[in-house]
Amino acid sequence: MVITEGLLIYLSREEVAALAGDLAAMPGMRHWVTDVCSPGLLRILQKNIGDPLREAGAPLKFGPEEGIGFFEPLGWRAAEVMSTIRTGAKIKRSPLFLRLIALLPEPKGKLGSRPWSGACLLERDK
Repeated sequence: MVITEGLLIYLSREEVAALAGDLAAMPGMRHWVTDVCSPGLLRILQKNIGDPLREAGAPLKFGPEEGIGFFEPLGWRAAEVMSTIRTGAKIKRSPLFLRLIALLPEPKGKLGSRPWSGACLLERDK
């Protein structure tokens, strides 16, 4: 298993695709835990915290339009996906307005402009 929590958002689509391919090519690699955000959340983060990160040479880049589906053609399928907002609400670690947002249906497929992030357990296709 490999864990890349907090990493992918700093990589380009091409770099994430290369990493996914490299991990899928390793015979003993079966699981990958990572986090992913939507393009909508990526834009919000770039606007609110992007300048200092860009100045430090670490701009925020990765928020795939296709969501977790980005990883499927690269040899990975989603075994489990846990929404950050929904999980925070479930364990009562979110402010009231986020707990209310957590009641909305989860997006399926393309994430688009809706702010969303989640932790993902990916399994290598056999």
